[in-house]
Amino acid sequence: MHSSIRVKFFIGFLAVVFLAGFISLVAITYLSGPMSVSLSLIAEETPAVRLLWDTRTLVSEMEWDLEGLLLNQGQQPYLPAMWGQQNRISEFIAIYQRLHPTPPEELAQLLSELTTDYRSLQDATANIVTLVQQGESATAGALLLGNWQELQRATLRSVDRLFEYEESQVKRAAVLVQDRIRSGRIVILNLTVVGIFLSLALAFRISSSVVRPIRRLVAATERVARGDLESRTRVKREDEIGLLAQRFNEMIDQLNKSFEDQRSFYAEASHQLRTPLTIIRGVAEVALRGPKKSVDEYIEALENTVDVAGQMGRLVDELLFLARSEAKQIRYEMAEVPLGSLLEEVAHQGNGLAWPAAVQIEFQAQDEVIVWGDHQRLRELFLIFMDNAIKYTDPGGTITLALKSEPHGARVVVSDTGIGIPEKDLPHIFERFYQVETRRPRAGGSTGLGLSIAQSIIKVHKGEIRVESSLGRGTTFSILLPRALAQG
Repeated sequence: MHSSIRVKFFIGFLAVVFLAGFISLVAITYLSGPMSVSLSLIAEETPAVRLLWDTRTLVSEMEWDLEGLLLNQGQQPYLPAMWGQQNRISEFIAIYQRLHPTPPEELAQLLSELTTDYRSLQDATANIVTLVQQGESATAGALLLGNWQELQRATLRSVDRLFEYEESQVKRAAVLVQDRIRSGRIVILNLTVVGIFLSLALAFRISSSVVRPIRRLVAATERVARGDLESRTRVKREDEIGLLAQRFNEMIDQLNKSFEDQRSFYAEASHQLRTPLTIIRGVAEVALRGPKKSVDEYIEALENTVDVAGQMGRLVDELLFLARSEAKQIRYEMAEVPLGSLLEEVAHQGNGLAWPAAVQIEFQAQDEVIVWGDHQRLRELFLIFMDNAIKYTDPGGTITLALKSEPHGARVVVSDTGIGIPEKDLPHIFERFYQVETRRPRAGGSTGLGLSIAQSIIKVHKGEIRVESSLGRGTTFSILLPRALAQG
């Protein structure tokens, strides 16, 4: 099942959006790994670095407390403050170790060195406190300036090495992120290029599927403009362009048929006009070139000429009516028409035509029905059917003109007891110049345009016509006309 052009463009838009989303998803997925590692490392290293910094600060402050203890000979408040600092340092080291439950070998060695150095510093601090409490301040001071400061520097170096380790970890994560971002840029660039290429290919595919058939339509239009009415466009699609191509081919078919009908119309019209002209010329030549004739003979020749000229005049009038009707140049004065009164006039006029042919006309009307139409054209319409019925009805026959009211309109039935129409001729009786083969002399004056004119008038009035006929039994024409709006 083919989709419409709008759906195709919508699918193309969704495809482009999908490509853009896919590229973004790949980029996010590719960069989310190092980013998450960096965030977890930052979350891990920040408290660790803070603990190391606090530990280093407290180790440095221990020397100040010991100096204060020596100067005050072990008096308060330096001793409790010093024991509190040592407890906090031990707590910080324990917390730092818990932050690294499974440390790598390098970190485990650094933690071991820090623990050893700090324990040695604690032991040296305890000796100094004991010496101060025993009154050996000089020995305690020498120990502070010697071995204790040496152990303090070792402890601070261990803390600094842990600082360096943490810094190296951060640098390593930064390098990983930088490498991943650098490679991610390349991946995103490649995906973008591929996405652009696929989008262009998709756009070219969609545009080509639209442009190619339009070019075919343009080429077919140019061929038609040059007069090639056999040209057709071969666009087999089920979207708007396919529908346009189908309508184009149908239009050319109708145009070709119209031209064929027009050529046939001109040929038939020429033939129909040539016959009376030949008769007029023949009668005139006989009257002029033959031996001298009497006045009565000349009068007879003129009467024949007038009769044939009258037939030719009716033919020209009918041809003009059809031509102007097809060109929509005939003006219809549309108004409410009481159809019963109109048909009564037609029946009365038909009696004048039927009397010489010894044909009886019966008029039947149940109720008056108001229709919307042109009074004069409707009168011409029903006179055409009456005239045809009179021509093809034997003397003593009957023609019935009946009006019947229906829910949505008025039905006029014209039926006769005439010779009927052969079944093979029924599909063609509304074609111009078509005449049913008959040996009836009264039918010879027909131009073959009456029923075409009748059909044209019915079409303008948005009516319908049906015909039924049986050889030797007669013909019935049924015309349905819509009611006037005022009558509903």
